Amino acid sequence: MVTGVAALTVALQAGAGAGRPRTGAEGAHLAVAWAVERLSTTADATFSPTVPSLGSLQLAAWTWATHAFTRTAHSAVAGREAMLLATAAGIAVLWVLARRAGLAPWAAAISVATFGLSPLAVELRGSVHMANLAVPWALAAFAFASSPHNRSLTCLATGGFLAIAVLTEPVTLALVPAITWQLWRSTVPSQRRRRLATASAALAVPIATVLAFAAGGAPGAGSSLSVLGRLRFVFALPAAAADDADLGVSAARSILDLVALDPVTTVVATIAAAATFLAVPRLRPVGCAFGAIALTVLVGATPTTAAIAMLPLGAVLIGAAAQSLWTWHSAARAHTTIDAPAARQSRAVAALDAAAPAALTGLAALSVLTLPLWAVTHHRLSSDGTDTPLRQTEAWVTANVPTDQRVIVDDALWIDLVEAGFPAGRLAGYGAVGGGDDDSETTEANASGLESWRSYDYLVATEPAAVGLGGFDQLDDAIASSMVVATFGDGDDQVEIRRIVPDGPRALRRERAAAVEARVAAGSALATNPAIDSSPGAAEQLRRGGVDVRVLAVLATLATDYQLAIAGFPAIPGEHETALPARRVDLSSIDGRAVAGDDPLFDELVAFLEGQNPEFRATDTAIVPSDQGEPLLRITFALPVEPAS
Repeated sequence: MVTGVAALTVALQAGAGAGRPRTGAEGAHLAVAWAVERLSTTADATFSPTVPSLGSLQLAAWTWATHAFTRTAHSAVAGREAMLLATAAGIAVLWVLARRAGLAPWAAAISVATFGLSPLAVELRGSVHMANLAVPWALAAFAFASSPHNRSLTCLATGGFLAIAVLTEPVTLALVPAITWQLWRSTVPSQRRRRLATASAALAVPIATVLAFAAGGAPGAGSSLSVLGRLRFVFALPAAAADDADLGVSAARSILDLVALDPVTTVVATIAAAATFLAVPRLRPVGCAFGAIALTVLVGATPTTAAIAMLPLGAVLIGAAAQSLWTWHSAARAHTTIDAPAARQSRAVAALDAAAPAALTGLAALSVLTLPLWAVTHHRLSSDGTDTPLRQTEAWVTANVPTDQRVIVDDALWIDLVEAGFPAGRLAGYGAVGGGDDDSETTEANASGLESWRSYDYLVATEPAAVGLGGFDQLDDAIASSMVVATFGDGDDQVEIRRIVPDGPRALRRERAAAVEARVAAGSALATNPAIDSSPGAAEQLRRGGVDVRVLAVLATLATDYQLAIAGFPAIPGEHETALPARRVDLSSIDGRAVAGDDPLFDELVAFLEGQNPEFRATDTAIVPSDQGEPLLRITFALPVEPAS
């Protein structure tokens, strides 16, 4: 049963996470792991800073051991594989905890199924989140605290595993009172002080060691990172650390958003927590832990983090509630005599006992109604959203932006672009970019120690940055002082690639107006050139200034020696209706001769194009079919280094 649930859970989580969009939160967490594994200097660490976490080392261990960054489709998949491993471990430990909490095998199976198959669980565990890595460690601490064996080793394991959980996700610190209570309850009175002292030392020593180790700060920029230096790099709190809510809209869900994902599980778990806390003494530590995690939202924890930590505890309580109802019902059926002295009390008990069948019936009906709802939600999660726009963006940037250009990117793309060949120091995550004062130098860092957006050439704006969400106020001026040169996707999934003009919006408007005016003049002259025969659409595009100046210059030069027939100026995918003029032209004939690969005339033309100065040299010439199947000579130029209009 448990093995089947685990297999189905892993399959559902893998299916839901395979094609879902990457988020900046995932990218930032993974970038730290990437840095621990590969960077040699902190100067290259231009991704958004995150809150220090032992989870970064756990992710780095996985990606290093499995070569995940080079093996998977993109970096987020590498991290999601680690989440799958954590889920499988969590299921195994949850089964042990449920059994030690007194649950029968069938009730423990309900707990495991709830933890594994709830749509809320599948959705939250499908993304790279430090709480997902912390859950198995926290559950292991609870399981060891519940151990009936009064050994020092169980105390050390309880404190040690809880320390790992806290260092991975600080919200699990709220579990300390509940786990202490559980350890107290499971220990014989004569050994309680010794066992609690041992567990406390096992918890406090690792945490104090890490805090002391990180107190010295991260190594200075440009210094070589030894093993200890890499550890300090992970645990030294960055100057401007961002949490998940600052790094992606999907990470900043509200409580109502989370409840809407799976209202049945959230409501039943809350009711079960209250009921079992009052009626089942042996489960009160678990109920206390459930409530303590819920209260962390009031002191700064994100609802997403709290929900991930609460899910396994709620699952145990749901299984316990089901078992208690069944036990209650069985006891009511077995009760056949009523003592006369306790007649009044017995009538009250009998009334309560009579409610047991109704409660069980209601629970069964709710389960029947829940299954279709879960199926619908799972289908939506597996098909909701797509990573295609980010894949297209990555391909466009890799193919068109020179690697010596400096680019501001969503952290979701940082690792993938570095893996594609961009120097790590030429890319910056949103959180690694500062504002730009009007009187600041473009290459200087601002007061926060982060380089100004003015020192960058391009901005890849995903939906959070483009619409001003996620706390990226420092990018507002960059967006106002930039122009869209390519766009992919639509709605919430849209990604804009922008060319930054560091002198500001006014300079941008002046530059665009001057460039359009120059292209209109040159294009209008070409449209009336008797040596050029343009299609109506191509002629209109020439007259309105929609063609790149290099294309215009090369066509004007060719027109002095050849009779050209222009079929059109097709946009490169992603560049349609952007500020970037067409940098591709299709020729249908030259000197009245149709395009043919074996015609010496076309070899001569290609040789002419390849012999131009670098700024006017085509990057690609190819024969392609038109919509009607006729061959066309397609000439493509590189992305202009100077700002587009």
